[in-house]
Formats: sequence, structure tokens, C-alpha cells
Amino acid sequence: MVTKFKSLIFSPEKPCRFYGLVFLIILFPLFPLLPGFFRIQGFYIDWWNHLWMTNYFGIFYEHNSAFPLVINTNNFGGLGNPSPLFYGYLFYPFFGWISSLLNADMALRLPFFGLWFIQFLALYNVFIQQTANRLITLTITALCLWTIYPLTSIYNRSALTEAYATGLLTVTFCCLLLFLREEEWKRKLRYLSYLGLSMTLVIGFHPITGLYGSCFLALVFLIHLITSSKNSTEFLKDFLILFGVGLLSFLIIAPWTYMIFEFGENIKISTDANVTLFPESIDYFISRFMPFPLDLRSLVYGFKVEGGTPFLETQTNVPLGILWIWLAYSLTNINRFFSYPVQHEKKFQFKLYRSPAIFLSILLFGLTTWMSLSTTPYEYLPNFFQNIEFAYRMLFYQNLSIIFAVYSLFHVSQISLFKIEKTKFHKVLPIISTICLSFSFLACLEKNMHGLAIVGFSKPEIPKTLEESLQLNRQNYGTYKYTVNNIPQVKGKNFVNVNFKVDLSQGFGIGVKPIHLNLSETQWIRTNIHAFPWNQLDVNGSPLKKELLKMVAGKADTGKLTMNTYHLAFQLPSGKYNLHYQFKPEPIYLVAREISLWLLLIWIGVTVLLEGVLFFSKYRIFNLQK
Repeated sequence: MVTKFKSLIFSPEKPCRFYGLVFLIILFPLFPLLPGFFRIQGFYIDWWNHLWMTNYFGIFYEHNSAFPLVINTNNFGGLGNPSPLFYGYLFYPFFGWISSLLNADMALRLPFFGLWFIQFLALYNVFIQQTANRLITLTITALCLWTIYPLTSIYNRSALTEAYATGLLTVTFCCLLLFLREEEWKRKLRYLSYLGLSMTLVIGFHPITGLYGSCFLALVFLIHLITSSKNSTEFLKDFLILFGVGLLSFLIIAPWTYMIFEFGENIKISTDANVTLFPESIDYFISRFMPFPLDLRSLVYGFKVEGGTPFLETQTNVPLGILWIWLAYSLTNINRFFSYPVQHEKKFQFKLYRSPAIFLSILLFGLTTWMSLSTTPYEYLPNFFQNIEFAYRMLFYQNLSIIFAVYSLFHVSQISLFKIEKTKFHKVLPIISTICLSFSFLACLEKNMHGLAIVGFSKPEIPKTLEESLQLNRQNYGTYKYTVNNIPQVKGKNFVNVNFKVDLSQGFGIGVKPIHLNLSETQWIRTNIHAFPWNQLDVNGSPLKKELLKMVAGKADTGKLTMNTYHLAFQLPSGKYNLHYQFKPEPIYLVAREISLWLLLIWIGVTVLLEGVLFFSKYRIFNLQK
């Protein structure tokens, strides 16, 4: 039966069936994202926030052939919102550009299919070289792509920046393993190019994923250094090459890095940062290691969970863990599972506990598990690590640790488990694979249903006119987290409120209409301009001195919760005034941004060119049929 199945699916004469299986593996977890599925446009609240931002960037690019530095809106969102300088530095320009070609909804949906395809290629390539067995390789790859948490990030949390970033980090992780293992310099160069490019996008898409991802990859490199048989010269060479690529990535994200060092300690999202646990519902040991999606709150309240995200399910990749345990058991009992047709002179003996690589990979899994279930580790880390906000975000690295443990098991076994046919191992392998895949399939299906259950939780329409596009989505609460708190605050004054408006005649989101004032007495003026040092106010043609600008707190109803707002205020004596607003970033930032975008485009171009030249050569990187 096993032989018949393998000939049916994996026969070289029938590649269409194999590629059809690949297509199903990629499509299955993402079918709710298909265009027009159930005539929906999004899922939970944050989906609409990302949708509005993507649409804004797309329209801005269409009209100005550039991307905005700040967000200017005509409603409660106000002017001079600096969030693009800190959050989604590369995410919104990239998806905004796609939005200018399609629309915002398709721009957010369709790239997920490409991301899953790239992840498939990366994971498949890692394990096919280790096993030379397509059954186990496809099994491992499917188990990775059908994991619960990434789908929670998409459908339930609608944390799209994080979802794209973690997917790209998986690609980066795989490319790192391939780079460290590869000896042929041409293939090594290709892995290096993909590695650096994907990691750059990770940081530019979701900075906190970039921070923790960099630390995780550094630990993987360290474990590989400790356990590898390579000499110190070879590792030094690998390190220097990776360091050079890291410097190039740093140049691309330099504008974002500059903003963090310049304002990171004073922006609200950093000063208000803390690590949150939900032990009563999802962040506890038993729930974390359930094979199926489970959120105790949603069992009681369904999709109408009060005070939180419905179906916030954060389960470990248990099916892949089961497969790892069985493979480890098979290795430690190899003489029991393998009956060689020819008696070997020396039987292979594998002691699991004697393998440093496997021990360290398990230790890495334990560390990430601890950090996902406790706030204690964060007490010993620098404050900026607190920006992870939710401890369950460590679950992604927990799952990545399991993948690394499986890889380490194959890498250090010193024998191929899959080359010798007609053994007890090969008889049991399809059974174990089927069990694990069944668990993962059912869990993924349930997760998709939970995503569809909250469709239509809120249904704002995509803006259809330029005027509508300047009205910030009422549910967009994240924009208020990027004002600064080091501007002196003024309270208890009788303010005259002035609200600047965008002047569409000067270009979408750029020009701002002036305001004319005629004061009969000295007054405090409160504006709708966000409190940020680069927001400049001109009074009668002269910039208002920074020391005269104050910050005044207020409230904004975002539809989900009431957020604190911080806008600029100042005092003027009696008289007539013409007030103008403009965004004036420091020249060094503008230069760094220009260099950054050009370097990124050149890197992408070189990578595509390299792939095109070598794709059909003997150095082909992603050969599914080998």
C-alpha cells in the first residue's frame, strides 16, 4: 500500500499530482483569503486599520509618486501623525504600492499566497537535502504551514504586519540553515542574498519581530558554531559574511533605526510598554499544548468576547512535536526499527542525550516556551524588549524551535533514516505521518472556521473618494501611540481650538490650508497637530520657536476604546495671525531614507537577476523533483 501511494504521488512520470499536492498544502490554510470569498473584505478590527493605511499610502503614491512621511487627516486623526516613521516602515510603502496597482483589499490578501509559497520552498529545500525522502519532507512542510498561531495572527488578531514578518522570518531561518550547511559558493551566495533581503523586510515590516528574530537567529548560529565540525576559519568566514550582509540591511533600515535612537525613549508606545499575560484563557501550559485551537473565553462567549480578541488561540505546533518525538525514538532504537538486508560491520548507536545539538535545540524550545508563559524572563532584559507587549508572541519562536529541533535531529544522526527501504521504520512512517497530518489538518480547518466566524465584526467600507480617504478610520487606535511625551504639557487653560485641513489642490496628503486668526486678547491656541518635534508651525511667515510649543492632552473615541491624544498648543497675544503647518524632518533623515529605498530596490533587482541567471543551471536552488 505504501509503495502504491508513493508511486501515485511521487512518481517522476506524474509530476502534476505532486505539484497538485503542493498546491493544496499552500492553499488550504489560506482559503478564507480568496478574493470575494463569502463577499467579505476583512476580519477583525485591526484588518480595517491596515486596510485604511494601505489605501492611504496607495492613493498618496498615485498622486505624488512618493510615500508619506506622516499621516494627515481631516477628522479626529489630525495632522502630522508620525506613525509611518516608526511602524511598518517598509510594510505600508510596499503594500501601498501594490494597492495603487490593484486595490487595498487585494493588496493585503494576495501576497499571503506568495508568502506561503516562499515558505514552502524554503522549508522543503531544508529538509529534502537532509532526508532525500519526499514523504517526510512534505509532511514536515505541511505541518509547518498549517500551524495555528500564524492563522490566528491573520484571521483573529488581524496583526498583518506581524503575520507577514513572521512568515519572512521563517524564510530567513531556513536560508540561514542552508547557508551554514552549503559548501558550493554559488548556492551559498544565493542563500545569503535571500537571507539578508528577507531579514531586512522582517525588520521593516514589524520591528519587534525583527528584534526578537535577530536574537533567535543569533542563538541558532551560536548552537551551530558549538556543534558543527567546521574549523574556526570557516566559521569566522561565515560570520564575517553574515556581518557584512547585516551592515547592508542596517543601511536599508537606517532611517527607522535613527528614529528609534532619536525618539524611542519618549514615544508613548515605548514608555507605556509592558508584557501582558492571559493565564485564565490562553497563556497556560495545558492550553498551549493542546493539539487543536482552544480559547476558553470563546468557548463561553463565542465571537463576542468582551475586552479582547475572539478566538485568540495560541497553541504550539503539537503535530510536528509528535513527529519529532517519534523520529527521536526511532533513532535511539535504530537497531530495533531497522533490519538491514546486509549485516553491517558496525551497528549505528545513537544516544539522544549525548548530542549537544539536540540538547541545545531542546533547551532553546524550553526557553521560548518559558518566555511565552511567564513575565519573569523579561525582568532581566532591557526595557525595549518589553515592546513585545504580549507574551504569547513568543509562541512563534517556540514553533520555530521545534523546526530547528527536527532539523538538528536529522543533521546529527550521521545516517539517513530514509535511504534503506523495506524496514519496520518505513512501514510505520506513513502511519505516523498520517496521524500527525490528520491532527494538523483538523486543527487548521477549525482555525479557518473560527476566522470566518468573526467576519463582519465591523464593516467600514474602503474609501471611494479623496475626501473620504482623508477621514481616518474611526477604529484606528494605533495612530495615537506615536506622539512624544517630552514636550511640556499645559493644563487648565481656556483654549481656542483651530483645526487645520488638508488642501487637495496642493496634492493628496501634502498641502495644508492656512488658518487666519484675529485675537482680541492673549489666548491659548490648541491645534489638531500631533505632538512631535518635526511638526512645525509658522506664525506670520516665521517658525514658532520650539520652546513656545506645549502639549495638551485630550480624548478620542476610536469606536473600540477611548484613546489619549496629545496635540500641540501655544499662546499668542492679541492681533491678527496667519498660521501655517508643515512637516520639517531633519535633512539627515531624508538623505538616509533616499539611500535606504534605492539600496533596497538594487538588492531586490540583483537577487532577481541572480535567480534568473542560475535558475535553470546545475545550481538550481529549489528543485522539488530532485
